Amino acid sequence: MSEQTKGNNPLSSPEQPSEQESVSSHSRARLLDAQRTDEHIREIETDGLIEVDSFGEMPMIKPEGQITTRHRALSEAPFLSPALRKDRKRYGAGSGAFEKSKGPACGLEPQDDDSVVVPLDVCRLSRGGVYIETSLGPVLVGSPSGTLKDILKGKLALPRFLVAPTDAFARTLGMHLGLNLADFEMIALYSHLCGSDCKETPTIICDTVAQSNAMRIALTESLFPQVVNEKVFASDFTTNQSNMKLKMNISEETESLRSRYFAVDRGPLALDDLVAIKSLEEDGEDGIVTFEQNGLTLLISKEEGHGGEVRVKEVQGSGRARKLKVSAIMKLPDSPPSLGPAFEFTPPLFGVTVLGNSNGFDPEGFPTGYIVWVNRRGVLINPPAYCAMRMEVEFGIHPDMIKCVVLTSSHGDVGQGAFQKILQEERIVTHTTKTIFDSFVRKYASLSGLRPKALKSASRFRQVRIGTPIKICAASFEFFYNFDVAPTLGFTVSFGGKTLLFSGGFSFCADTMIELHAEKSISSARRDFMLGLITDRNYDQVFYDAPLGNDASARVFETLGRNLSEDFKAKLLVNHASLVANLPIGLHRGPTGTGNMSTIVFDVETPSYSSARNLIESVEGIMFFKGLSIEHAASLVQIAEVKSFKAGETVMKASCPILFFSIILSGRVDVIYPREEDEGEARDDEKNADEPTGTSEDKVHQWVTGDCFGEEALIAGVSTLNGVTATDVKLLQIAVVDLQWILAGTRVRERIQHCHDMRVLGNSMERVLQSNSLLRSLTRGQKLAFEMNASVEHADAGSFIWSKDDPTDFAILIMEGMAVFPNAVAKLMSGLIKKSGTMMVKREDTRHNYCPEVFGRGAWVGNASDLVETGGVRRNTLKATSSCQFYKIKSRAVADILTANPGLYIALGESEFVL
Repeated sequence: MSEQTKGNNPLSSPEQPSEQESVSSHSRARLLDAQRTDEHIREIETDGLIEVDSFGEMPMIKPEGQITTRHRALSEAPFLSPALRKDRKRYGAGSGAFEKSKGPACGLEPQDDDSVVVPLDVCRLSRGGVYIETSLGPVLVGSPSGTLKDILKGKLALPRFLVAPTDAFARTLGMHLGLNLADFEMIALYSHLCGSDCKETPTIICDTVAQSNAMRIALTESLFPQVVNEKVFASDFTTNQSNMKLKMNISEETESLRSRYFAVDRGPLALDDLVAIKSLEEDGEDGIVTFEQNGLTLLISKEEGHGGEVRVKEVQGSGRARKLKVSAIMKLPDSPPSLGPAFEFTPPLFGVTVLGNSNGFDPEGFPTGYIVWVNRRGVLINPPAYCAMRMEVEFGIHPDMIKCVVLTSSHGDVGQGAFQKILQEERIVTHTTKTIFDSFVRKYASLSGLRPKALKSASRFRQVRIGTPIKICAASFEFFYNFDVAPTLGFTVSFGGKTLLFSGGFSFCADTMIELHAEKSISSARRDFMLGLITDRNYDQVFYDAPLGNDASARVFETLGRNLSEDFKAKLLVNHASLVANLPIGLHRGPTGTGNMSTIVFDVETPSYSSARNLIESVEGIMFFKGLSIEHAASLVQIAEVKSFKAGETVMKASCPILFFSIILSGRVDVIYPREEDEGEARDDEKNADEPTGTSEDKVHQWVTGDCFGEEALIAGVSTLNGVTATDVKLLQIAVVDLQWILAGTRVRERIQHCHDMRVLGNSMERVLQSNSLLRSLTRGQKLAFEMNASVEHADAGSFIWSKDDPTDFAILIMEGMAVFPNAVAKLMSGLIKKSGTMMVKREDTRHNYCPEVFGRGAWVGNASDLVETGGVRRNTLKATSSCQFYKIKSRAVADILTANPGLYIALGESEFVL
């Protein structure tokens, strides 16, 4: 801060305008999204003048003059590696970084009086949180996962006041789906363990008592999970007498470790030592929470306007005030363009890809996560946030390569990406103990507001039991509970004669085990088993996740360096540790980088069934083939051939015979078809940045790994599309004449005929969905699922498609024409609410929800929640205002599709429509 602006009263600066020079009441100052670059640049925009000061100085607002700006857009997304962030041509300047806000999303609003208003310093962090500087300490509005890294990288003071956003859970399809937007746990933990400059316990401010209770549950499950049900914990272990040594007194063990490594004056660290939780409803007066210190008063409140606004007001002893109003709706960074993987990746028969070797306290590195490759299929271990996007863009790993998830804990530093993966597309198998799975469900049910039953059904839970090996993707996994401050899993995995060990926490601290045994905190059997991990068995590689906290990790590293054998240390790779942490001689970090650089391959023989199994999985993944018998799937694989194509080769040609049905095994294909007259040009706010650009006459879609084409050969025999390989491509091809013979008597031909007939009657559903801002993001398989269950229907102008209070037994997707809710008042939508689609929710109070004047092409109308849970009734009448043609999908089909695709179900939520 410059000398002119030092002191308790920022208005005392000679650079500040006098009251006579104040901005007129009709003028509006709007603070743009700021960024902390090397020059600490910040922008202030007014109706008259924009001046740029160094970050930390009070802005200078003057009523007149020419507008001048200086802005440096970053070309980096905070969740991508530095090498890819620098590739401006690939990802475009500013993608996922700081962008100018539109409207009052992060800005100043007209004040209640005509006095001089000096705004509080504010900037939008790269992940979307809004950071406001006040004299009583920084205020942080929202905290998408990883926000602590933004704060540490920008060398900002740790926030003292943490304001929960309107919705603490990202529900938009894409890379943000399922993201925790109130990830305060890492900030609270860091403030206690590492925050030498933070003398005050941070305070979380929620809207309601219910929200504060939910926040407490989520933080407890993440930081201090307890065994809620002893019977459930007992079910985590086999009853075999020989495995009794694996059982443990989990509560006593974890509390003893917390007392030893994370103690406070009165005993083991607890949630109240880390954070205070308040609600505007219970702890505020008239919805305002007040904090006072050294003659200064800070008032934090929320208003309902614009979907929720946070008001921060600082009052000085003289009565002069600084004010700011920001949106409580999180503005998340844009996705990088879907230009395909930066690397070509071939999964090994047996190996491990290290997705990151750092932790949530490190401003630079990526949090630790792994993929264990077995028979070229991936088992995802504790993926961090944005893992799915990073795997595809940075590693070249398509989502179809990942077959299941292993969840070793519910901690936010390791479990966030698992939740996002579970929601990504079809239900995925989640392997963990009942204790950890129940904790995981309680945490995310609290954050999202979803019912626990719905979350449990979002994945296929497979309970693992300590002491019983299980097969996952043909490898043998054997689980145990780590020696740690919370219930976390370790495991061994064996395949092809190789064995790997994954563990963490304090599991290799022999001294601590011996001491706790002497104190009778752990049993002799438990001690012997844990010591046996590092003395009795021979592993080909050991992956170790260090504990959080500078002091705890330093003590553990010293113990490992002193106690472990040289042979064990040679095989040990340390992860989940800050990149600046000093490792003792003999200890080595896990690999980092992208693609093959971070993958360790173990030499094993190829199983005789390997190729056949993988090809059968590719066939079973095709929507048309769902429900085929194993005999039919095996027959298809026997007659299929794998063929390779170079980028730029034609694999489909319009009006030419189709000889093969093709499944994309790797690579991408551009599919080109003529633009229809009624499609026209999308509005600026509807254009899909990820959609390749064709000519004015053509439109281009892109099909990727797992997609299929050529199915119409079974009906018409001639292609209606042109297809050109966008990259090198591998296709699994089946001759049409062979396919017809094998599929005779199955429902496959019936499904393809149904889709073909609808395309003849109207438009391809895939093309109609391109006009929907949310549903255009569906995979081709998801789009086919809707198309196979839809019928084409027509409503005359003036007729009713349904009436209010009718049963909610179908949804529609409009192809042509227009319809309207005649009794709903159309309102302009706040520019602050930017979801993938405009939505009107179920609750009666629709003051802040937008209803358009008409529904046109691509509009989805139908409450997803009511369609899945039968018994709901219509809240509005839907009337055709012109001749209207639409797809009709019955509620049972919608329920089946959404149950199989939980992420889509959550994205649609209780919306009455999506445009």
